[in-house]
Amino acid sequence: MISYVIFDLDGTLAKIGAPVLQEDLALIHDIEKKGVGIAISSGKPTYYTCGFARQMGLSDPYLIGENGAVLQKGIELPPPLTRKSPIPEKTRRALKELRALLEEKFPDRLWFQPNETALTPFLAQVEDFPALRALFASFVKPDMELTVYEHCDCFDIAWSPLDKGEGIRLLSEVTGADPETMIAVGDWTNDYSMFAEAGFSIGINLPDPEKATVNVTCLRDALKLILEKI
Repeated sequence: MISYVIFDLDGTLAKIGAPVLQEDLALIHDIEKKGVGIAISSGKPTYYTCGFARQMGLSDPYLIGENGAVLQKGIELPPPLTRKSPIPEKTRRALKELRALLEEKFPDRLWFQPNETALTPFLAQVEDFPALRALFASFVKPDMELTVYEHCDCFDIAWSPLDKGEGIRLLSEVTGADPETMIAVGDWTNDYSMFAEAGFSIGINLPDPEKATVNVTCLRDALKLILEKI
């Protein structure tokens, strides 16, 4: 029996900045109607996915933000239940120092996502990518336990032990559901740890297809496969 389906957001549920297609949304509602829980796991903070889930009309989703670091139940603010992975003080200090350095070196050229744990600067100018990449390479030391993830429009700098797999572990902890009964759906390398925790995984045009149980070319095919498994 399938307990939860955990979806990555950008590139999986929808294109960046776009809503879920109505045809896909109808299939997601069909999954809910069959008694399977829905969770959304993203590098974005849960306050962002909260609004997204509200627009989707999901009944009682779990929202996992900042690549597995924060979990909340439902779409209410404040949420009725939250969990947060503890970040070491030395890592928090390093992130604070790094933000101050970025603000000094790139004044008015970065927008910082309002995270609870990680640091996510978005670039106003794509020409700054090489300079930021070099700054991270020189600043981040092994004892800080930080990992830098590069995306098309931003960087995520997070505590190294954290990944999307931690989000599934938090979901299992608060719901009692066995990860082996969960299905994870994603499209990128930061979803691989989520795939490793779930009993079944569906990749959408993955760079490394072998990382998922099966691979499909679009969300709709993934949703149809999930409904068949249910």
